[in-house]
Amino acid sequence: MNIFFIIIVFLFMAGWYFMDSPSQNVQEHGIEYAMEKSEINSVLTCIAHIQGEAVRLDEALQIAERVDIDNDTLCAQKYDIATVKLCMDGNRISANCIPDRPGRSIENFIITISHAHHDFDMGKVLELLEAEHPDMSSFGILIEENKTFKILSGGGRTKILPAAIVKELDAADGQILYVTQYSVAGRAIFRTEQREDMVRCSPNEIRIFRFGKWQCAAQNEPNICIGDNVWDATRGRCVEDMSRRPLCAARQTAVMVDYHWICMDPLQQIQCPPGQFAHMDYSTLEWTCTTNPGDTKDTSKCDTARLMAFGRVGTTLRLSAAASCSDCEELVIDPETCAAKCVPDARKITNRACYAGECSGASRAFYFGFPDASYITSARPHIPEIANIEIPMTPAHSRNRKFNCLDCGTDGIDRDKSKPPFVAVCN
Repeated sequence: MNIFFIIIVFLFMAGWYFMDSPSQNVQEHGIEYAMEKSEINSVLTCIAHIQGEAVRLDEALQIAERVDIDNDTLCAQKYDIATVKLCMDGNRISANCIPDRPGRSIENFIITISHAHHDFDMGKVLELLEAEHPDMSSFGILIEENKTFKILSGGGRTKILPAAIVKELDAADGQILYVTQYSVAGRAIFRTEQREDMVRCSPNEIRIFRFGKWQCAAQNEPNICIGDNVWDATRGRCVEDMSRRPLCAARQTAVMVDYHWICMDPLQQIQCPPGQFAHMDYSTLEWTCTTNPGDTKDTSKCDTARLMAFGRVGTTLRLSAAASCSDCEELVIDPETCAAKCVPDARKITNRACYAGECSGASRAFYFGFPDASYITSARPHIPEIANIEIPMTPAHSRNRKFNCLDCGTDGIDRDKSKPPFVAVCN
């Protein structure tokens, strides 16, 4: 009786653990959590990018009045992000952003704000602000506390925003915004000279050319480089981060689009005569016209009649192989034996039936799913890229005879052992 009771208790506990254990739901929770964080990061990155462009535009044009700064980027439209320049003379909004007499100071505000309604977890927003924008005290969530408006940024830091600015923006609690603030004052505050080499600024100041003269002003917040860019102190600007440049397919090139690396097919630059096709010479990066090798057949041994045969007795060519080639392969014929076989064709990687999606980034690369060792042996003579490279046959590599994307995460791609789009190996 005791043994029967113990068995019943064991089954009950096992069932309870299987149904209610948190580990049963961790994957779903993780996917939802990652998707929300990705969306939040997209909004924050877009706001930071638009704010940076607006500040550079303000410096270049020396905007002297209140103005809505247009931005027609896709992310601005998607997230309803707008930028406006406002100015305050004391406690009131001023139409003029330049003081009209010496000794007077006017505060200039460049504000980028997302008007879209986001059902974001504010904790995740602050977490990403702390991780991705740790030094930006004026980049965060608008909150009202004791009739005072503040910007709550990563790490719990706050920055007060004048109530007149909030009213002018028609902003509300929970909206994400980025504010750049600086003072424009008379000669009593700024030291100015007509010649650049005559201006000497303090260590905590920078020299800027505004309103037709060189001036010394308080150093602004650190420069932010978004996407796959990194700050170059020597050039004084954001440049492409070459460590994030992806390994692309053999006929593709890594280019920067919207501050991110992507792999793109080359644009055709020439028109070829009938019977020829445009070919990209990757050694010279120029287009040339060549004859399609597939149009030339060795009719002395593999004539049309024999090519139409499907394995009948007495025929040399077994074209049953042609019917079994995948959407990522091409049929090649041995001109001596007329034997047919399928080999990977990198030109078909853009075919959605072969591979649908992207595979860009420093930690990702294409590879072909070689089915077995004999297939690799027969394919090597036709593909120079894999002639002398080891091709892994591990559980992490598919054998589906199609192109696949290998994501190595933080380990990154081993560039010495990889030959995309045929071979990809993690470090």
